[in-house]
Amino acid sequence: MEDDLEMHTNSDGVVAPHSYIHIPISAEQAQKIQGAIDARTANPGHYNLFFNNCAQEVGSALHAGGVGGVPHGEVFIPAVFDAVTWYSNTWR
Repeated sequence: MEDDLEMHTNSDGVVAPHSYIHIPISAEQAQKIQGAIDARTANPGHYNLFFNNCAQEVGSALHAGGVGGVPHGEVFIPAVFDAVTWYSNTWR
């Protein structure tokens, strides 16, 4: 993906808060994940909130490494989209 750090940094140079999830992996999984990252770096495409976002790239890299068991909402859907879909589902 394109480097979007600047988009998440305010005028005072402070980067927006974010969180991390630690996922233990093997060396073999790490190599496969790095291969997926390298492939995406060579052909980054353009960011799109719904169809080509950073969360989907993380999911794709984890899938390439054979990593399972990561909660769907933690990786595959951006937090904003997740909140919108949750809110819209409460009004059904």
